[in-house]
Amino acid sequence: MGIDSYITDPSNHNNAHIITHNDKDKSNALVVATHPLKTYENETRFFTSDDYGINMNIGVDLSTTYNIHDGTDHDYWLATAITGVKFTFDSTDQNHTVIDGAASVKFDNAAETDTMEFLYTTDIVLDNSTILNMWVYVDKDWKAQDNIVIYGWDSGTGNQVGTEVGMQDYFSFLDYDIWQNISIPLADMELTGKTIDAFRVRIVNSEGKSPKFYLDDILLQGTPEDFPIGQFSIKPESGTWLYIKDFQMFFAQDAYDSTVVGGASMPVIDYSSFLGVAAANGIQYQRVNNGEVTFSATIHDTGDFLQLGGTHISDYGSLGTTKTWFKLTATHSVPLILKAEDNDIIRWTISDNMAGLSKMIFTASCYIEDRT
Repeated sequence: MGIDSYITDPSNHNNAHIITHNDKDKSNALVVATHPLKTYENETRFFTSDDYGINMNIGVDLSTTYNIHDGTDHDYWLATAITGVKFTFDSTDQNHTVIDGAASVKFDNAAETDTMEFLYTTDIVLDNSTILNMWVYVDKDWKAQDNIVIYGWDSGTGNQVGTEVGMQDYFSFLDYDIWQNISIPLADMELTGKTIDAFRVRIVNSEGKSPKFYLDDILLQGTPEDFPIGQFSIKPESGTWLYIKDFQMFFAQDAYDSTVVGGASMPVIDYSSFLGVAAANGIQYQRVNNGEVTFSATIHDTGDFLQLGGTHISDYGSLGTTKTWFKLTATHSVPLILKAEDNDIIRWTISDNMAGLSKMIFTASCYIEDRT
């Protein structure tokens, strides 16, 4: 014999009731209603900067404040090995220096903890410098778990200054056999306004052998106060999680001629620039969690964007010889989640002069979860 049982709401003691469907089986069933466990609010977020608002076509004007090293092609800072022997400071295997250049600094599968240093003749105050810039050529063996850091140093006290950053967070380290730019804001290294006389590079971790790579044209750069580099970011408000479904990147150039020649059926958009505007340092994308960069990519042109999974040209138009525009959409396989309690942030850093574009605006399609 069965036991009588009821589905009852403990707050008001109401019981669920069964009804008989008017179908051929005369089946009995509960009448229920469902309610979403969580509620969300849709929103479009603009990547914004305190200096520039939403307009990313900024006129960054970088100038060299200190030349650090170019493989001894010129007499700049002194490079020495602190620990290890797998460094060659005047290797002629590869060269990036255009004028009177023949050599670069070689890292030949150095061991973990191996460290080298670029030392200046006196202390410098980093009040006129905003970016540490260099070029890197990966020959082989740079893998996902490799961590090679660079940091400021004070040889007088024998202490590190600021914080170390992973070089792999600032370029596409799996792209071998080409020269790539690494552009590191000094703010990321906590070196803004600090006093140093050296930079050090250390092999922290390697997945098997550490990589064989070259550095060249290492220098410090600064920007006039009126034209600083731009960091455009989004982050969740306190007590919320921000879910990002996709990015939308809009580019427009009033003077770009996109006339279709010879009856071609595709848009005339140069993959090797942004509508004719070059980004030598690159647009740097970073996802930051608890102050640590968990993903990064450096984008130099339209083609770099389109190589990323889920990214495509979603719309475009032109008046023919003028006013050409296009929009890129980057759709994520699952939404990115930014959590306020983890100080999560997504940012794009502009350190090139993009003022040749008429418009450059990035947005994110989001939904917000209230966690309070």
